[in-house]
Amino acid sequence: MLSYHETRANYARKVLFGIDQPLFLNKINPPENLKKDQTYKCRVVYDKSIQQVRFREYQYKPAYQLQCVYDDELKYDHKYENRRQIEALTAQKGDADDIIIIKNRLVTDAAYSNLAFLKNNKWYTPENPLLQGTKRAFYLDKGMIIPKMIRVDDIYKYQAVCRINAFMDLSEENAIPINQIRL
Repeated sequence: MLSYHETRANYARKVLFGIDQPLFLNKINPPENLKKDQTYKCRVVYDKSIQQVRFREYQYKPAYQLQCVYDDELKYDHKYENRRQIEALTAQKGDADDIIIIKNRLVTDAAYSNLAFLKNNKWYTPENPLLQGTKRAFYLDKGMIIPKMIRVDDIYKYQAVCRINAFMDLSEENAIPINQIRL
């Protein structure tokens, strides 16, 4: 999966800063004091070069109910450190566990993940997510998910939704029943 993270970072550096010199994330060495039985999230802050590398313990947060939130102006096409707009949308979730961001009546992403919807034993992912996630790219390359325009009005035509990111895998066990989505 590291190659997918490198590809995304190097694409962002080219688009945002005009830099063709690639970053090599495999050259980042984790601190020696990390616990062997713990999963860690590595955060690499970069612009023209790597500015900071941080490791912190990763804690999976399960979701049982999702709230649709709406923002037709939101733009998050690169993994920015500034997530204020997404945090503001997350604040609208009420007692739900996570959000589904709807832009121009189209399903995009959750707060920290891409989405895949299950229908007739096939997984479909929104054709135009806010962020082209690394795990989403991996599943697309493997033919495990199919890009499709998913309108908010189509959500209930599916059986379940699965949040996918570097730490959350595509599976029916991880999926949330579609009736647990509030429009």
